[in-house]
Order: sequence, then C-alpha cells, then structure tokens
Amino acid sequence: MAAKKKKVTKRPASMRGISRIDQEEKNNHGWFVRLMRDGERYNAFFADKKNGGKGKALALAKKAYAEMVREHERKVAKKKR
Repeated sequence: MAAKKKKVTKRPASMRGISRIDQEEKNNHGWFVRLMRDGERYNAFFADKKNGGKGKALALAKKAYAEMVREHERKVAKKKR
C-alpha cells in the first residue's frame, strides 16, 4: 500500500519570509523575519511580549520584511546575447 502524500499548503504572499517561533521551554514567542539577497542574510525577531502581543508583533514583522526588501533590492544581471 502506498503511503499518503502529505498535503502541502502554500503560504500567502503576505507571510513570505516570516515564520512563527514558539519555544515553550525558553519562553520564546514571536515572529522571525528573514531575507537573503546576493548571498547575504538579513533577519530580525519580533517578540510578542515586547511588541504588545501576537498581532502587533506580526504587523511589525510584515513592515520589517517590506523594508528589508526595499533596502536590499535584487541585482539584476543583463542578459548576454
């Protein structure tokens, strides 16, 4: 009998580059933002407790991601003919 394939759900575009971190043992809860451009990594963490709760921390994380994308635009190479 073939194993069932796990259903993969695609993340909404608004959540691109943003992951939820919940580490009970370390009491660490928040949103982690990451971006990679031209081999460089950029990241930030928005803790729920320091930012007024889960919703406010997520809103800040989304803003931070958008700002990172603007600051670190992709370098587009010209096509050779």
